[in-house]
Amino acid sequence: MAEQGQPKGAGTTPTTENVEIEYIFRQKKRSPLSRIGCGVLLVVWFIILFLPLTMFILAQQGQITISHSGNVPDKHEHPLFRVQLISNVADDGTQQSGLGFTTSSLDRDENTLCIETNVRYLMWAGSGEPARYYDIYERENADADWVYVFPEGEAESRQGSCP
Repeated sequence: MAEQGQPKGAGTTPTTENVEIEYIFRQKKRSPLSRIGCGVLLVVWFIILFLPLTMFILAQQGQITISHSGNVPDKHEHPLFRVQLISNVADDGTQQSGLGFTTSSLDRDENTLCIETNVRYLMWAGSGEPARYYDIYERENADADWVYVFPEGEAESRQGSCP
């Protein structure tokens, strides 16, 4: 019998038994579509994060340029990709503001190089017509420098296509 003043069960040690507990984990298999969706969302999120940095660089430098690699003449005139901040006063006195996007692609063989350059505009003040032109370079051999070719009727040839 328990003594008075002591709670019932005081002074006794409970008996312990070795009980095995089995844990069952069920992993939900993720579909490949949901994994691709998470990857796309992650890429979009990083693009959103880098947008203010990109705009800051564009405001500071006036342009962001990615150049062609390798032996390309006049790399500054023929960028692989360029975004340029435009702020001009046109000849008629109207303000032109916006972004200019320039891309170029190369078509080359051993001694001839044709560069196609595309220019497009996103203007919020004024307007700009898209343009496409071609520049042709030749060289004597693989070790020689590229030389710009001035064909007859240059204006027409620059608007044409690569030979």
